Amino acid sequence: LERMGDSWRALRLLGDAVAVYGSQQPSHALLVASNAICAICVGLAHRLRDAGDDHERAALLAQGRREGERALALLKQVRGDTYDVAVPGNLGELRLMQGDEQAARPLLDSALALAITRGLRSHVWRITASRADWLLATGLAGAAHDLVLGLIAEMGEQAPQQTLIRAHDTAYRACRALGRSGEALHHLEQAERLDRKRSIGQLRSQSQLFVTRTEADRAHAD
Repeated sequence: LERMGDSWRALRLLGDAVAVYGSQQPSHALLVASNAICAICVGLAHRLRDAGDDHERAALLAQGRREGERALALLKQVRGDTYDVAVPGNLGELRLMQGDEQAARPLLDSALALAITRGLRSHVWRITASRADWLLATGLAGAAHDLVLGLIAEMGEQAPQQTLIRAHDTAYRACRALGRSGEALHHLEQAERLDRKRSIGQLRSQSQLFVTRTEADRAHAD
């Protein structure tokens, strides 16, 4: 559901699961669910930025923080595989979006260092984008600009779609802060083009799922 763009329903399903099973013994499944809620809340908060619904955005970030902190605590009790990179990376990004740069920095730094050590390239790219956001949030627009442009160049044709959208959005905001209007417009257009492409793919997936469900219901009825 999340990958098809139905983030709100994905969030409700995961929230229901955690509400039912969250008080049970620590488990890998609970770790995955809590981290997923945190990640989805981050994604929705990005989409709601400047959309005029600050109350909903703040509520999503608060929910994501609760689940992200739960996932971080679970890492000490259950095997997390790559989640010891993903969890602090997601939580650090979320804390940054809440405006707490001081809390975000050590989470992002630890996640990035571990991702580099393990050779987890997609995680390195995602967290580097968050580090550029951190630089921008702390008034270092020039450093943010240089970091994110280097990231875009490094990712090249292998860039994960969501990370590339975020990177261009950060570049857009950094260029605006630096007064580089033409460059800012370029990155804004790139981010919007990629976001439209993602939305089209999600709508196609939703359409295919609807057809599949309809066929299954018809076959069952027959």
